[in-house]
Amino acid sequence: MGEVETYELSKVYRGGVRALDGITLALSGRGPHIVASPNGAGKTTLLRILYTAFLPTSGRAYVLGYDVAKDAKSLRKLIAVVPQETRPEPYLTPRQFVELYLIARGFSRADAVGQSRYALEVMGLDSVKDGPSLTLSSGERKRVLIAAALAANSEVMFLDEPTEGLDPVGRARVYEELRRITRRGTMVIMTTRHLDEAEEAANNVVLINRGRLVAVGDPDKLLSSVAYYRYKVVVRGVARGLVERLRGLGVGAIERVDGNVVIYVDQRDLKEVLGVLSEAAPTFVVEKVSLDDVFRIVFG
Repeated sequence: MGEVETYELSKVYRGGVRALDGITLALSGRGPHIVASPNGAGKTTLLRILYTAFLPTSGRAYVLGYDVAKDAKSLRKLIAVVPQETRPEPYLTPRQFVELYLIARGFSRADAVGQSRYALEVMGLDSVKDGPSLTLSSGERKRVLIAAALAANSEVMFLDEPTEGLDPVGRARVYEELRRITRRGTMVIMTTRHLDEAEEAANNVVLINRGRLVAVGDPDKLLSSVAYYRYKVVVRGVARGLVERLRGLGVGAIERVDGNVVIYVDQRDLKEVLGVLSEAAPTFVVEKVSLDDVFRIVFG
């Protein structure tokens, strides 16, 4: 049995809104495992069921062998959670917040102090650890929550969009620490709507759309199985008739994105497309297809 398994897992909200629709999934290994989908497509609902905040409407889910519906109390001792909407208590300092969180989980006072000091330091919060949390930026408050989860040394950590609202330095710090704790032995499962992050940081990506499982795999495997083309050519300042001429080649796929023309091609047809573009002399760049492209193609 994997560390996380679901069988025909479904969640229907009041009014008949189906957030999850028969998801069967098995995750094993430390990760990070990143669950990605557009907003409202099911990723947060899946996470909330796995960390015992929600009950499924039907189906089953297991974490570390525990049934999330029947064994929630036992499971909660083994996991740490950073929900998307949670904030640290505004009148507690980050140090106090993390220490009290750990004590509530059963840590001794001495261990809570030591773990808090370590976690706040690695999350870049050492200089603000003794001021009230209400004075922190939104990104700093998010990092306080992540520090608390890191300090818990849990077997599985669930994080719902932990890098949302963070600047590039903050995101890099979070991912660096998540990779470190997976090497230490903690399983990390997190959500995001940013596939560029998943491509860079994940060992395993789970794509969900409209409550259904679309694909699962490491980023390279996902690109090869879901993306039909390996390259994209982004063309700016398109001359009249150029798109029609490119379509006439009968290769790849063409779409308009943010006012540009994007042509998806495989290695075999790239040379022919570049030949046409060189004659027309527009401004263009050639890039490899990324998971962000897969995200748009699959969910678009």
